[in-house]
Amino acid sequence: MEPFLLVDATQGVQAQTVSNFYTAFENDLTILGALNKIDMPNARTKPCKLEMSSMFDLDETHITEISAKTGENVEKLIPQVIEQVPPPQGNPDSDFVAILHDCQYLTSPGSVILSVFVKEGTVNTKDSVCLLRSGKTFPIREMGVFLPGLHPTDSLSAGQMGYFLLKVKDVEDVIIGDTICMPDSTVEPLQTIPKPKPSIFSGVFPDEGTDFRSMRESLEKLVRSDTSVSMEVDSNQTLGQGWNLGFLGTLHREVFAQRLYQEFGTSIIMTQPSITYRAFLHNNEINEFNCARDMPDSYNVMKWEEPVVETTLIVTNTHLSSVISHCMSCRGIQKENSTLGEGRFLLKYEIPLIETVTDFYSSIKKLSSGYATCDFEDAGYWETDLTRVDVVVNGNRVDGLSMIVRSDVVREVSLKTVQDIAK
Repeated sequence: MEPFLLVDATQGVQAQTVSNFYTAFENDLTILGALNKIDMPNARTKPCKLEMSSMFDLDETHITEISAKTGENVEKLIPQVIEQVPPPQGNPDSDFVAILHDCQYLTSPGSVILSVFVKEGTVNTKDSVCLLRSGKTFPIREMGVFLPGLHPTDSLSAGQMGYFLLKVKDVEDVIIGDTICMPDSTVEPLQTIPKPKPSIFSGVFPDEGTDFRSMRESLEKLVRSDTSVSMEVDSNQTLGQGWNLGFLGTLHREVFAQRLYQEFGTSIIMTQPSITYRAFLHNNEINEFNCARDMPDSYNVMKWEEPVVETTLIVTNTHLSSVISHCMSCRGIQKENSTLGEGRFLLKYEIPLIETVTDFYSSIKKLSSGYATCDFEDAGYWETDLTRVDVVVNGNRVDGLSMIVRSDVVREVSLKTVQDIAK
């Protein structure tokens, strides 16, 4: 993670800034402040520094004012990192061990670039390395560092970030978070960050003209490089064979689809996003499901639960009331309403996840004329009441049109669905 908390001087502290700060704070990371775009005519340099100081307990005099466009004061950032950020720990003379934190597949079949952090020891270009989870050994075809492009070197040592170019035939051998060591090494696997749990799901199917086999290979490669995506085989009466993919959120879902097209030229059809509900059954089991097909019968269920997110918003006074009204219409419960100064407010709401997966973000932007920012974090589950709504055509149920609906809006949703089908 970058040591600098970077704030736009024309926008001020935003919701994502708050989220990034608490992530760094909870992991006991050194945090330095930087204020960008000070060259802009509408820069709010002094108020923004006051915001950063009051919200993040940063010394206002130590927040560096920079302009990435003109280069002003940018040269001051690296010395601050050297002086204030603790160096990585590790002994270059110990047994080699590294962690794999990213990968990129090249156009040449089987060629993959592994982005690695060397925790201990030293590795040279003539060495072979073992990917611990698969237990397979691969000769290093090239290694180097990022400057920011690929810059080949003869070795990497403890504390360095770099890359390996390997020839890997089976994409399943490459697992983000894996420990890399020397063949026959007895090192213990490094502790890795727990795999994030997907919060929304979408069916993914081949678009017209897309080959099923090549799409599967592209998906497998991209999922291997983004372990936060879950992937299961799925099928649809209308769209045929495909997969059910899980994502961290709507933006993650959109970026994944873009990467699939840009990196592999694969065009897909994605269904509307769904979420994971929980059913507490009479036999004391907990059933999790994200599609109507897997929803248990209501007579077997003691209670239903739906996921909730803590939504952080930063909004101006002019648009405060309309944003609050929208959050309340989305069944939100207000947890915080505090001022940031100069007519800006920080709001925190607990809102059911299902209310945020479609047009919540675009609605907030529209209501605030583009000035509001928002961020989401998992906040557990709320009890709810659910009903499965099926669409029957000529006496036959169409599984692809079945829906999970809150019981209090079944009639409204059903009428709208029938009207849409009749158009």
